[in-house]
Amino acid sequence: MDTVTVLYSEINILCMVIMIVIAIKSAVSGFGHSARVRLFRASVWFAAAANGFDFLWNLNFRGQWPVNATLMWCIDFLYFVSFGLSSYCWLIFTESRINKSILKSKSILTLLLVPLAVLVTLLIASYFNGCLFYFDAAGNYHRGSLFYLQQILSYCYFCVSSLRCLTAIFKKENYDHRLDFLTLASFMVAPLIGGVIQIIFQDVPVLSVGIVISFRLAYINIIESLISLDPLTGISNRKKLLQQLLYRLQNIKPDEKLYFLFIDVDKFKRINDSYGHVEGDRVLTDIALLLTRHTTGTDSCVGRYGGDEFAVIFTLKKTMSDDVCARFIECLHDNDITAGGEHKVTLSIGCTECTQSDSIKDIIARADKEMYEIKKHKAIDHCIS
Repeated sequence: MDTVTVLYSEINILCMVIMIVIAIKSAVSGFGHSARVRLFRASVWFAAAANGFDFLWNLNFRGQWPVNATLMWCIDFLYFVSFGLSSYCWLIFTESRINKSILKSKSILTLLLVPLAVLVTLLIASYFNGCLFYFDAAGNYHRGSLFYLQQILSYCYFCVSSLRCLTAIFKKENYDHRLDFLTLASFMVAPLIGGVIQIIFQDVPVLSVGIVISFRLAYINIIESLISLDPLTGISNRKKLLQQLLYRLQNIKPDEKLYFLFIDVDKFKRINDSYGHVEGDRVLTDIALLLTRHTTGTDSCVGRYGGDEFAVIFTLKKTMSDDVCARFIECLHDNDITAGGEHKVTLSIGCTECTQSDSIKDIIARADKEMYEIKKHKAIDHCIS
């Protein structure tokens, strides 16, 4: 076996092993089993499979494993289909970050399969007319007139995904996740460079290396995202919340106002004591959903500060700030959350405007003080009534 074949095979095997490890670790390291996580895992598995077929192709292409043209066509067919499925799963995975409802839209998911269906059709047709590739009488491989179309159809999902994530970076509602979207948008860079190089020079599987780099970066990004999330409610944890507050405080613009809202669940201990901790956890999850629902489309960050305490950070234009905060607080007071099906859950909310001269400690102390003043008045009113 010549040096080039050995190098190609070793890189292919190494890339395949790394992707299999990423897929397995994502299944056993607390990623969860949501549809979105399964899409990420499927994308990695299909990419690993494509690597395996590329390895088999190279053995024959270099004359180390001579097989007939039909089997070679099957290997190439499976390579491009696996790669296409990997990129399709990746697109749906990233799109679900932008539009969560896409996973429930069968019509859109089906429509997005069209490029993959065209690829499969062309690959099958190529067996008969050589439009993508063909083998001569001596068994030598040749590119067909539509050869580059199979690359385009395979890559298109990755390209669309990167463009969608790039545009998502500039939307206000994605303020807290801009770094995540930037990482996802850059996913295509390494495979694209590697793919172009490999089309020109076929002696090294640069495409495989690029894909491994991108999946590895995506895996690290997901791990970091999980670390910054509260495991019960799925919203930002205290660490991420304070990081966001500090960042926004340091980058507030002249035409903006920054608000910090501190939210506490009234008599939460009584809920746990009366209905159990499982019901208490459900109430906390419902409150997180309530906060998320009413901040969608705004430049805000929602987080669980700890226990039964939540916080919301708003960056708002000066012309609309007071009105938005007032309406938001009113919506929280009018919630329909109950515990045990009978106990109305109420919230005490402290709100403070932040300035660049404030420290994080001062901001939290002011909001906390106002929240407890409201809680105290509720207790007094209850005693009087």
